[in-house]
Amino acid sequence: NPRVYGADETILMDDPELCALRRKLIVDAAETLHKHRLIRFNSRTQRLDPTNLGRMACRYYVDYETASLFRQDVELGVDEDRVILRLLGLAKEFASLKVRDDEESELSNLRRSAICRVPIVGDFDAPEAKVQTLVQAALAQAPIKAFSLCADSNYVQANIGRLCRALFVTSLSQGDASSAEKILEWTKAVERGLWPTSHVLMHFCNPNCFDPDVQKRRQPYVPRANEHPGKQNRLVLREGMVSRLEKHQFALGRLRDLGASEIASLVASKADGQDVALAIRMVPDLELDPITAAILRVSIALRFTEEFLWSAWWHGNGELFHLWVADVDTQRLLHTEEVTMQKENIREAREVSFALPLHEPTSTQFQVLVISDRWVGVSFQHLFSVRHCLLPDKRQAHTELLDLHPLPRTGSGKTIVAELAMLRLFATSPKQKIVYIAPLKALAAERLEDCECVLATPSTPSPLRRFAVRLLASGKRGLKES
Repeated sequence: NPRVYGADETILMDDPELCALRRKLIVDAAETLHKHRLIRFNSRTQRLDPTNLGRMACRYYVDYETASLFRQDVELGVDEDRVILRLLGLAKEFASLKVRDDEESELSNLRRSAICRVPIVGDFDAPEAKVQTLVQAALAQAPIKAFSLCADSNYVQANIGRLCRALFVTSLSQGDASSAEKILEWTKAVERGLWPTSHVLMHFCNPNCFDPDVQKRRQPYVPRANEHPGKQNRLVLREGMVSRLEKHQFALGRLRDLGASEIASLVASKADGQDVALAIRMVPDLELDPITAAILRVSIALRFTEEFLWSAWWHGNGELFHLWVADVDTQRLLHTEEVTMQKENIREAREVSFALPLHEPTSTQFQVLVISDRWVGVSFQHLFSVRHCLLPDKRQAHTELLDLHPLPRTGSGKTIVAELAMLRLFATSPKQKIVYIAPLKALAAERLEDCECVLATPSTPSPLRRFAVRLLASGKRGLKES
């Protein structure tokens, strides 16, 4: 129906194909996207060019207003949990989640309980506060009674991971290491259904947490009758046991230093102790070895530790890691790339080499961050220094510009001036000779041909009684007349 787009009877009569109206709609949309920096639009040439923000919005199906909001807030700095949740709640995709009258009491109870670990920011009657509450309720696996609120919770869980990825890519493009790392942890948390601060062994409490289907990830794991998960490479830990380790602050680093018997004494079960020891070996564990850090080239070797145990159920065919290099003082990202560690090369070192820009003033301390793309709380870091590296001379490579007059351009009359100088020499110093040096034989022949009308040649006399001859260089034999 053309009238939906503002085409009345007059427009339809003048332009039945609606070419002008369609062109206007396209130009208006392009100007809107240009205003929000999703594309670059030249109104004069009508040229459209994509931007990184626009590519991100297309990849994750993000509304242009949401993409612009992410860019503006990331530029200001996103380094707190409540700021990240509020920014996600302000997304245009959640603008329709209004707070209904029958939902106010349940939302209020969720906010007052221990379910919401992160304080809610904003108006409680606004969609942003509702989204913040539902996200935390989903991470805490809190039951929701209201039917409408349950439907909104499913909608939030289906879209929050995609928006978190979009926010992470936006923060990564801004080059702030601390903000990008925190947003990446929240991204993995909402995708796995865990808190960003959850113990890494919580992954093994639900074997479906790595399933690409959102609905399957939220389903609790129910073992079949007479099924032993360990035999099928589906090691499953009891959530209460992992919560006990988390409560007593037994982080993964401390547990790696303990044996199976010592872990069994902590969890009060020999079988659970063996399962925990096996699960610890399945958590990705890398070693970072900076090989070289000279001038502008950095090489890093990544390898799994000898204790690491690969599981096809938990790791699939490969594990993706984000490798960043940041300035320790400013936390600015100097290099980012993704590295995939394959199962086939589990015992081989993966060498990564890249160029590292050194800006003035030159920093001496750099931090290498390797963060898992799937596992919450799994990251590695290494510091290295370039203090003792020999840097190139700060002097400019080109020579200084001398104070000389610029040479005349082509067609400015240089040949005419030379001919006038020749005539003046003939009048003032008739016994002097004039030498014209040409770099090529063709140029010398062309200049001799121009002089034949004025000067004499061996076959043509001249009223000026001056002769013009051409001399050619012939190597060691010197000059000869041609």
